[in-house]
Amino acid sequence: MESSETEENQKQKIAQHWSFPWSIMDVLIGGKSSIDLLELSIESEKDAQLFLESYGYFPASGKDRKKMHSVLVESLYFIEKFLMPKEWSHGLVPPDEVLLCEDPTKLLLYASPKRNDSSHESKVKQAWACATLKVMHTISHLDDLHRLNNIQEARSQIMGRFQKALFRDKAGKLWFGDEKSYIELARVDWKPYKSRNSMILKLLHKPANVAETIFDLLGVRIITKNLSETLVAVKFLRQFYLVDFANIHPSRSRNNLIDVDQFHMHIETLKQMLINGNINIEGFEGMVKKLDTPVNLRKKTSNPHSSSHYRSIQLTCRQRVRYLDPYTTWQEKLNYYLKEHNISSENKQVISEFLHFASHWNHAEKHKEISIFFPFEVQIMDEEAAHTIEQGEASHDRYKRAQIRTARRRILSKVLNL
Repeated sequence: MESSETEENQKQKIAQHWSFPWSIMDVLIGGKSSIDLLELSIESEKDAQLFLESYGYFPASGKDRKKMHSVLVESLYFIEKFLMPKEWSHGLVPPDEVLLCEDPTKLLLYASPKRNDSSHESKVKQAWACATLKVMHTISHLDDLHRLNNIQEARSQIMGRFQKALFRDKAGKLWFGDEKSYIELARVDWKPYKSRNSMILKLLHKPANVAETIFDLLGVRIITKNLSETLVAVKFLRQFYLVDFANIHPSRSRNNLIDVDQFHMHIETLKQMLINGNINIEGFEGMVKKLDTPVNLRKKTSNPHSSSHYRSIQLTCRQRVRYLDPYTTWQEKLNYYLKEHNISSENKQVISEFLHFASHWNHAEKHKEISIFFPFEVQIMDEEAAHTIEQGEASHDRYKRAQIRTARRRILSKVLNL
């Protein structure tokens, strides 16, 4: 009997050894995002604590508990306001255990189904816990995207380059280039700062769900008068050192606006005709403006949320941005305050001592400079394509609604199907 039990134990150990959490394996080596998991497999409070510590949060730390709770509250707010405002207003809300939760370890346990509990209440709690944790994960990574702290300085340095290549004549026409080489533009649109909620939504529908893959925090859209001059605008990006071709993100270069091969063939033919005297300058310029070789609109877009009518040339670039580190900036502000304001001797002593300690933080350099590569997006299109974006099938509102639909399916599939 004893040997039989020992053999049975051995069988259990072997079976356990070769048992795999297949959904987690898909995340580890199968290319699946953790956002797409339907459940977790955390069996105890200790497992939940170890999971959080591995993630980077320490439940025993008051600071970390406060941070996790703030992320939890923001996640529930985001779900309510952006992913399911109608359903929430009609009473489809999380159970109190999730809605009033102050301990994320509890959420991890709720998100892990119990083998002996198949009740509807348990399923509801699990579905809501999973949805909330997915949004919390997204927000946590977004908060660690340090380049967001320097976006205003990056905007000034990056967009400043473009502004130097733009000018208006006395008639108010907008030109791109310099006094020797230029084209007329319909307009230039500067990408507004992407709001925090927009960034969360963007990450929730991105397959990788990684904050470092947000490349369009800054951007500019250059709109030419006609299609052929979009390629001249692209050339000007390099000619006037607005972007560095070595810092282009090659996998994110897109062109579904103009057929470059066809244009190349036509423009070379026209140039030869001009040089040979077969056409004059006026004839050449007129024929160039008529070059209409758009890319086949049936070509599938790389972005599943973009309309097939959205036509543009798009580049993702990077520029090194330099700025003083925060310690140096605050030291300068405090020194200025001491010199320019009358303050009590007691407060003056406190500030002076703080500056004394702070001076050791930057002992290597008097003015410590930080530099990072900051991504930005350039879009180039003609007036017709721009009009389609604003008025037609490719409007931003449609694009945003498509994003929300994808995020809802990804985050709330179990909640909405209960």
